Amino acid sequence: MYYSKTQLTRIKDSYCLLFQIENTMKSHAQFTLESEFGVNWLFILKRKYNNQISNKHIPDMHFHEIISLIKMVSLLNKDYQKEQIVDLTKLNKVRNQIAHCTLISHDDYLLLRRVFRNMRKIRSLDTNIN
Repeated sequence: MYYSKTQLTRIKDSYCLLFQIENTMKSHAQFTLESEFGVNWLFILKRKYNNQISNKHIPDMHFHEIISLIKMVSLLNKDYQKEQIVDLTKLNKVRNQIAHCTLISHDDYLLLRRVFRNMRKIRSLDTNIN
């Protein structure tokens, strides 16, 4: 199957947007948790949330795992509006399509762009994220 130049551009742009969204979520979570709890944040949260937190370090978490962490930890989800959390959850399906090189719909592309715009607000909360 051959794709048009427009479709290929959308695929490329989608991957770039997704990459930035995922890494912004991870950087913000890491910065926020270490600022609040120090380097042992994982042990503290595991106790607080009765071991429901993933054993993975944030850089090693998959997209759906970082979203779950954001949803679970009030310190993180307070920085996101309810609609942003809903959009991030919807984006998981889109993420899978992008990761498996499937062309996404125009509506999914608009969702991706909306989430990316909202990530700028999250990025601005951290002094270490450019």
